[in-house]
Amino acid sequence: MGLPLSLAPLLGKAISGADARKSCLFLGDQQISATEAEVRAAYGSIIPETPPHAFEEGFKLSLTPRYRDQKMVSCVYFANLIGFEVADVVDIDERGFVNIRHDLNEPGLETAAGHRYDVIFDGGTLEHIFSTAGALRNIGECTNVGGVVIHLIPMNNFINHGFYQISPTLFFDYYGWNKWEVLMAFSLTAVDNQLHVYKANAREFAGAALEFADKPHSVFFAVRRTAQSSIGVVPTQGMYATRMALPKEYVRLR
Repeated sequence: MGLPLSLAPLLGKAISGADARKSCLFLGDQQISATEAEVRAAYGSIIPETPPHAFEEGFKLSLTPRYRDQKMVSCVYFANLIGFEVADVVDIDERGFVNIRHDLNEPGLETAAGHRYDVIFDGGTLEHIFSTAGALRNIGECTNVGGVVIHLIPMNNFINHGFYQISPTLFFDYYGWNKWEVLMAFSLTAVDNQLHVYKANAREFAGAALEFADKPHSVFFAVRRTAQSSIGVVPTQGMYATRMALPKEYVRLR
């Protein structure tokens, strides 16, 4: 899925929600779908005057031929352009710019990475991980206090794209019960090559099931870890928790 240029206003605002911008982690070698000039124009408000460090030419462009031919930047160079000193890429194999090899189904991402991050980019990876709960715990463990996690995930009409099409209630409930701060929540769809953005809220998605029958929709969700945040609380889906008014002791910890 990657991080399309059309989402620059949302991504820029979400990134700015982090307390620091020193290190970031990409879940997979994500496509940015933009040239350096386009990144500079779209993210100008958060781009530092001087990049954190010089960047080797061989790492600046995407390694995917059709993107490289169009001079589109790599995710690691994108991170450097917008001010990150460290940009790591984790995946199950070592293709592209992957420098951390780890299966997100399994615990231990923080150990594999060796440190935590200020921003974690999930541009369409979570739906490909069989153990959603395990992947979310890995992500949470690797996020600094004050750090931000950004999800851009298929929500509807992406048949066989991944194991799952993920509803916003997963993020509202998991991060809500674990006391993360919700920064942004939107549903997205493209109509006639134009991106349409709809604000999502917990009450709307917890109260009833919604139907999107005509177009593929995605969910954009950004959260910040606070000093009170946890990762091990297993939530009850919002609409059932609301209906049943579950007592606090119902919450189970892992």
